[in-house]
Amino acid sequence: MKYFYIKPEVAGGIGPSIVMDRSFHPPNVSKLDFEFETWPHDALIEGFPSWIVTLPAMEKIEGARLSSVRFKEVKITTSEQFQDIYRNRRLPRFVWMDVKGRPGRDDFGINESFKITGSEQPIDARRFTLVISERALAILRDLGIANATIYKFDQ
Repeated sequence: MKYFYIKPEVAGGIGPSIVMDRSFHPPNVSKLDFEFETWPHDALIEGFPSWIVTLPAMEKIEGARLSSVRFKEVKITTSEQFQDIYRNRRLPRFVWMDVKGRPGRDDFGINESFKITGSEQPIDARRFTLVISERALAILRDLGIANATIYKFDQ
């Protein structure tokens, strides 16, 4: 099976009520609050250090029995910028995509995740990147990920 790095659109970031342990890199999140600044209509969104997906994406992923991902509740908020630009826009329901797999083996994995680092250690651009199988990619493309960057995983 083929695997791919995927860098989804970053449509916002952590919200004010997030709970995370910053002694790890990336931080270990125990309660996710995602604050939208924009929304490109993609089914998969990145907000360091987490990913969220629309409810239909979760349903398709679960229906296909893809490995090494589970879904949790996420609190969704919107920034003042979002409220100014998209006055009456309603966001779809999102869920937190909690990835636990090994890249290149499971349907969802994180490349070199949760390493404790010193502040002086450089971070490779491909570390802490979501890696998905071609089965997962087909599902996400079908639901819409036009703003994601995708490239071959090179183990």
